Amino acid sequence: MSFLGVDQAAIKWFSSYLNDRTQRCSVNGKLSTARTLSCGVHQGSILGPLLFLIYINDLPNSLHNAIPRMFADDTNLTLSARTLTELELALAPKLNNLSCWLKANKLSLNDAKTELMVIGSRQRLSVQCDNVVIKIDNQIIKRVDRTKSLGLTIDAHLSWSKHVDDICKKVSSAIGALKRVRPFISKAITIQIYNALIMPHFDYCSPVWDCLSGYLSDKLQKLQNRVARVITKLPFDTSSNYLLSTLDWERLLL
Repeated sequence: MSFLGVDQAAIKWFSSYLNDRTQRCSVNGKLSTARTLSCGVHQGSILGPLLFLIYINDLPNSLHNAIPRMFADDTNLTLSARTLTELELALAPKLNNLSCWLKANKLSLNDAKTELMVIGSRQRLSVQCDNVVIKIDNQIIKRVDRTKSLGLTIDAHLSWSKHVDDICKKVSSAIGALKRVRPFISKAITIQIYNALIMPHFDYCSPVWDCLSGYLSDKLQKLQNRVARVITKLPFDTSSNYLLSTLDWERLLL
């Protein structure tokens, strides 16, 4: 904190806030004796997340030619290479540096949540991609074809098909609930519910994943048409353009 420019008075206050704290553990109804905490911040505190972010702020300095994306205690490491061999050679020293940084800062890597995903075209990934083995601390990192990051389901081909499927499930469930209560609420209230509970699924991080195929775009557009039909109570054979114009909505720009 001193290196970041925090004055000494504030540092003394933080020191007083963190020092002389004790911790006890309850297991199967039995409470352990109190032990003094020598490092870390106590969970559930307001300042805990801020102090943790300050603590790990220099992690990128241990990584060169790799892009770390950090959100709280989740970190994604991105590295590009022309071939799989280049990828393995480039990634190994980065992971070694990361391991050293974690040990030096008294942090540990959660092996169960550490994943490796190689992103590329289907043609390139089908050639010897199964032979890619990446280790950290002599532990093989689990290879996955898709993973979730901050609510986005990313697949190895960046097709976004699984992410769209997830959106469809959530929106379909919300539309079903909206349809059940529609007879008891006004059109204005129904639109408010749509804007609060359904539209955010279409909007969330859409600049990242909106480069969709026509098939996936149509799947999402059909959902918007469906909720417009519920709100307006118009017949099933009403054209989608008329439904959207009635509500002054634009089509999903995907």
